[in-house]
Amino acid sequence: AFALPRFLSLTEEARAAAVEGVAGSIKSSSALVRAACSVDPDCDEGGEQTFNSDNLEGGPIELVDGYPEQSAGGILEAAQIDESNSDRLEFNNTGAGSPVEIQAAGAADPANCSVTYEAADSTGTGKPEVTVNTSDCS
Repeated sequence: AFALPRFLSLTEEARAAAVEGVAGSIKSSSALVRAACSVDPDCDEGGEQTFNSDNLEGGPIELVDGYPEQSAGGILEAAQIDESNSDRLEFNNTGAGSPVEIQAAGAADPANCSVTYEAADSTGTGKPEVTVNTSDCS
C-alpha cells in the first residue's frame, strides 16, 4: 500500500515528460524548417506553400510564412510525429486551420497535460507559438 502513491507520481511525471519531449521536438523542428526555408531560393517565406527540401528528412511540409502549418502535414510532418503509431499521445485538431493539440493519453484531464502548436499566421506575432500545460498529468 505504501508503494502505490510513489507509482502514481512516477506515472504523472512520465506523462509530463512525454509532453515536454513532444514540445521540444516541435520547437526544434519548427526552427529547423524555418532555417531551411530561409536559405532555399524556392521557398516563399511570406505565404502558404508546400516545401520539400533535400536538407530535411521526411516528406513535403506544409508551410505558412516560412514555418510549419498547424496540421498533420505541417508541424507533425516536420517533427516526424506519427499520430497513427502512438499509444501514449492523443491528437486533436490536426486538420489545417486550428491549433494542433497533443495530449498525454491516460491523463485524468488531458487538456491540462498537453502541448499546443499555433502557426505563425494565427498568432499575430510572425512566428508560431508552442504552449505547454503540465498542470495536471495525473
